[in-house]
Amino acid sequence: MTALKVHTLTQLLSLERPKMMYYLEPQLLSYGGSLFIYGRAGTFKSFLGIELMHSLASGTPWLIYNTTAPVKSMMLQAEQVEPMYQDRMLSYTQKRIAKPSDVSNNMLFTTSQNLKLDDYHGISQLEEAIKMHSPQVVMIDCLYRVIKSTTDVSSIGRFLDDLTRLSATYGTAFVIIHHPRKESDEDRGFDELTGWSGMANWADSILRVTREDNPIRLSLQWEKTKNAFKEVSNVNLEVSQDLLKFMVR
Repeated sequence: MTALKVHTLTQLLSLERPKMMYYLEPQLLSYGGSLFIYGRAGTFKSFLGIELMHSLASGTPWLIYNTTAPVKSMMLQAEQVEPMYQDRMLSYTQKRIAKPSDVSNNMLFTTSQNLKLDDYHGISQLEEAIKMHSPQVVMIDCLYRVIKSTTDVSSIGRFLDDLTRLSATYGTAFVIIHHPRKESDEDRGFDELTGWSGMANWADSILRVTREDNPIRLSLQWEKTKNAFKEVSNVNLEVSQDLLKFMVR
């Protein structure tokens, strides 16, 4: 059994710190941290995740929030077969990325519709990918496809425990895209969406996305920003579907 690492105060203060403590400011996504983006179907959550990935890769602002430097991310996409996701990324790249070669090495993708991260085999595959490619941020799109049940406390607990272990071992930050349970039309916030308050307690930051139509407008509201030094501004967006672009209102 490995003993706990115990430090004196001076030893703790002198430990080597990560080169970047936060990837998204103001203190929204940290080294080894976690961010949930959640909302109902049709709220452009996946495109918001792709846009965040592109912003991290280029070191440019995401919406009204700053990134600190170019960062390598890996997208684990579980909703579409790879040719369909390729089609999505072809469309996004043609409209939103002027020089793909400039960010290509910082934008990694893997597709699996049957990978489960609440069992040993699945989490081991993810760990091997992290060890091989060293992404600072892993994005998971979306939660309900990568665990057996979003209402089973043991399934969610195993999933979160393993992400915590990966964060502690490799410094990996996780961005998780999630949406409501389909059997309920009632919207009572993040606890209702997951079926277990432990997930909201585990997350560092939680961003809720809602939508209005004609024209398409999104409201992004921060429900939790554990590490932020002060209140974080919410943002309202108008969506240009032709340009796959979010315009701040």
